[in-house]
Amino acid sequence: MEAINSKELWRQIPPEEKVDLITKAHTTGVMAAIFAIIIMSTLAVGLKLGWLLWGSLVMSPFVFQYAAGRAFRGLKPKTMLEHLAARSAARRYAFSNKSQDLGLIMIFKGFLEEHFDSEQLEAALEAKVEDKLHSEVWVALFNDIIIMMDESPGGARLRFAHLLNENLSISGDSPAGKSEYSSKREITLSYSHRLFGKKVFRLSSKYPAALLVFEKKALTLRQDAIMRNQKELKGLIDS
Repeated sequence: MEAINSKELWRQIPPEEKVDLITKAHTTGVMAAIFAIIIMSTLAVGLKLGWLLWGSLVMSPFVFQYAAGRAFRGLKPKTMLEHLAARSAARRYAFSNKSQDLGLIMIFKGFLEEHFDSEQLEAALEAKVEDKLHSEVWVALFNDIIIMMDESPGGARLRFAHLLNENLSISGDSPAGKSEYSSKREITLSYSHRLFGKKVFRLSSKYPAALLVFEKKALTLRQDAIMRNQKELKGLIDS
């Protein structure tokens, strides 16, 4: 069983998500400082103590620092536990989908939308009924497979799983005039299913840097897998 390293776990959380945590903590600190000033100012007016008003202004930075620090200390372990649980579920799904290497490259949150063509109306209707058309997902990239899952009352639910090979197509696209770091960037993943025909998914995220890193690493791993397969096939033919 893999040992849990809190420093390694914290390092794997996307920097953009860490910034979100800091922003939330700072918001809590600002609100606490404002409330402290309002309360102390009300008391100063009621008791006619001018020094109390000035004291609240002087003390507000300390109130902010204390409240923000306390909020961050509460948010950090909660986020780490969420990532740990998602990582564990992703590994189980990766193993059950024939992954040969459970080394996790990265994991982050995104939004997955499945697209259907005109010949897949029945499948589209079924996905809509089951609320599978568009949902927030955990995106886990392993050395040889991509796993995406959403959260449901019964736990993690698999939404996408495919080995990184020549059967999987990966392409990124940003709106016209926008850079690859655009918050509107989407990654299209498609493959042919023997029973359901062509499956097309579009992945986006509120963390554009993490999405771009995922795209580049996934393409590199896919290319490496294709080259390995070709060498193995060539070796079998030569032998």
